[in-house]
Amino acid sequence: MASNDIQSVRPSDTYHGVHLEEQGTVHAEQPSTKLATPSMQRAGPVSNAGSESAAVSAASAPCPPSLATLRHSSSKELTEIFANRTGLPKAKELEGEYTVVMLTGPIPTLEAIGHHKAFRRQGDQVVGENFFWKKTGWGHFRVEDSAPAEPGEPPSLLLNYDVPANVLSRRVRDRVRCVTPGELYLGRFNIMLLGKPRFIGYFALSRRHN
Repeated sequence: MASNDIQSVRPSDTYHGVHLEEQGTVHAEQPSTKLATPSMQRAGPVSNAGSESAAVSAASAPCPPSLATLRHSSSKELTEIFANRTGLPKAKELEGEYTVVMLTGPIPTLEAIGHHKAFRRQGDQVVGENFFWKKTGWGHFRVEDSAPAEPGEPPSLLLNYDVPANVLSRRVRDRVRCVTPGELYLGRFNIMLLGKPRFIGYFALSRRHN
């Protein structure tokens, strides 16, 4: 830039926000580029990190175990699932018919002859009974909501067989927790001996859709 150009600049003129009040070397004007402020530079990565964190959390969240998983689980594994991977169901969500699948213990599963439990409303209570195919029910029970858990167990529904209609099964006490609401439940089969429940084995209740 020629010296007469420098002298033509008035004290009030500015160059990139700086007053040109002193004589000096003036370089050729560079195109103005808007730089990101530190806060702007931080905003992008934080937003991406949040999205990535949510995606990782969703991907790492454990899926509810399937009936196939329950079938192939040991008693120890089922105890862990019952305590940590199930929820406390409400008695009123148990309606309709559920196939009974015995998972552990001395009693074999009787799916081949249609063993299932049927739940229904009776006034303000939920009651049920066991069936083979569509024959007359046996093993009647009432569902007790939020019944106290046995020592060392999480809260559960109680299927209480201590009802007048039963003879041989009155000592049965089933404890049930939810795997998938309305579809799959995991239960502990107990028999009362000397006034205390004795654990016999695990079973699953799987919704019948036919």
